[in-house]
Amino acid sequence: MKTFIIKTIIILIWTIPTTFLALAQTPQSPKSKAQNSWEININSGLTSYYGDISGFDNDFLGKLSHESGLAGGFIVTKNLSPEFKFSAQLLFGNLEGRKENISISSDLVEYNIQAGLDILKIINSPKLKNLRLDVYGGIGNFIFNSTKFEFLEGETKITKHKTRVPEFVYILGSGLSYKTSNKISITLDLSIRQCQNDKVDIVVAGDDFDYYTYFNAGITYKIFKVYRDLASRGKYAKYNGNGRSLYRYYY
Repeated sequence: MKTFIIKTIIILIWTIPTTFLALAQTPQSPKSKAQNSWEININSGLTSYYGDISGFDNDFLGKLSHESGLAGGFIVTKNLSPEFKFSAQLLFGNLEGRKENISISSDLVEYNIQAGLDILKIINSPKLKNLRLDVYGGIGNFIFNSTKFEFLEGETKITKHKTRVPEFVYILGSGLSYKTSNKISITLDLSIRQCQNDKVDIVVAGDDFDYYTYFNAGITYKIFKVYRDLASRGKYAKYNGNGRSLYRYYY
């Protein structure tokens, strides 16, 4: 599973930007507005723990209720084309877990980069024009501060572990968004983050690393840039004193 995730993420990160660069169009192209737009997404939800002492791995609702913590962050996205995008994310989360006489609590901070593909744009259905369904992969770093509580007869043993340096994390996910206006979208997202570290729960067992998921909802605000276009005479062009077009706004 770990090898599959790593290979998939590497393919996404290297293939998507390369493909775009080969197909990119000039600012004067009608499609350039999608290629030159930026987005900021603010989101919040739950991060859920999966590891050596998780007891609800096959129970999604139980996982959200008993082994999850509040999380939130933001994402800055560059739309390379109507189909492709490239993003940077900052995430703050909390993890909880309990199995038998051991429980853990962990705080984490993660930053990453992602490459995504909107599969609905490939279908190109007019009925789905306000929807976007992205699949994406990424790689990043995270730091965490964990506390383990081991309940013994008559006492509680407390063990703490904090990362000294950022650890790698690999990401796979899917996100659904609905455009309510030209600049605003509502989003729903679920992703898996596999840690390259087995000490998030301070229990090292087996060959598998710990991982966590992030289930969230958010709001996206789109930002459009202004480009110099001396040859443009479009509807939204502004003119100088000589009647020549100076700028065109793309929306």
